[in-house]
Amino acid sequence: MQTGNQSAQASYRKVNIHTTAGSNISGKVNIGAGQRVSDLFMETGQPFVVLVDFVHRAGSGKVLLVSKRQIVWVEPLD
Repeated sequence: MQTGNQSAQASYRKVNIHTTAGSNISGKVNIGAGQRVSDLFMETGQPFVVLVDFVHRAGSGKVLLVSKRQIVWVEPLD
């Protein structure tokens, strides 16, 4: 018997993000089941997008938070 405390499965999509500062960042975003990448960026309740396994001209890392206000465009890669 399972309780109501089930953990959600992660569903990662690769994206390229271009920011207002002219930076291009590649990484993966976790979208919910049945969601599109655009749904994640259109949510108004969350001001930041979490990127994992990101690559940026200044380096790379495991996790990066990007303010949605600083995003010009997003390109889904897969």
